[in-house]
Amino acid sequence: MKKVLGILIAVLIVTVCSAMFCILITETDIKYPAELTMEDIGERNIDLEGFENLETWYTAYTMNKQDYDGRTASIKEEYGDYVTEEQEKEMTDLENRILNASSVAEQKEAIKSFEAIVEEIQAAKEEAEAAWAAQQASYYQSSYSNESYNGGGSSYNGDPSSFKSQGVIYDGGTRYTWYSQNVLPGNGLNIPGRHVGDDDLIYDSDGYVVVASSDHSKGTVVDTPFGEGKVYDDGCDSGTIDVYTNY
Repeated sequence: MKKVLGILIAVLIVTVCSAMFCILITETDIKYPAELTMEDIGERNIDLEGFENLETWYTAYTMNKQDYDGRTASIKEEYGDYVTEEQEKEMTDLENRILNASSVAEQKEAIKSFEAIVEEIQAAKEEAEAAWAAQQASYYQSSYSNESYNGGGSSYNGDPSSFKSQGVIYDGGTRYTWYSQNVLPGNGLNIPGRHVGDDDLIYDSDGYVVVASSDHSKGTVVDTPFGEGKVYDDGCDSGTIDVYTNY
């Protein structure tokens, strides 16, 4: 009798546990948890959101996760200071939504919002670069006009405050021009310890004057009329060094 009772109790326990497991699996399927693999999900009654089968649904779902895992950091690296703190936070939140979404539709909604922010960043970059190009064109036109007039351009007179009005100076066979951080708040300004000096020039955390040069690789230390500078950007003419300023 005791043996039969023991068997009945064992069967009852197995039955209850199996029922609880089935309930758990059913609830898990409905939620599409992000950590499950296609094998975990299996061919069960889930919403395929219009996809032909589970495999195509799962492929789309995982590809979205792969494409946006770490995308906020890559956008920040690519666009630097063009990305505001608010935009970075919004993209981080959206990235987390994509990675932990319970459906492809939820991913698509977050992706749409994410890419809208990227478009705003791209537009800000293009606008700033266009303004910078116009500013540089104006400075170069003025500078070359002065060079033609005085037969070779102005030499540095030792006074940093005169640099703004001169626009261009020559020192040691190198042509120096300036451009303002207020016009170009971009990737080139993603500089450790960037700050404005008493002379309105831009310095890094090590006290180097921040410059751009197409003749030297980034990170190169160069002599300038204003002290040692470090190359953080390029894009200027060969033979010219652009000096970051706060003018």
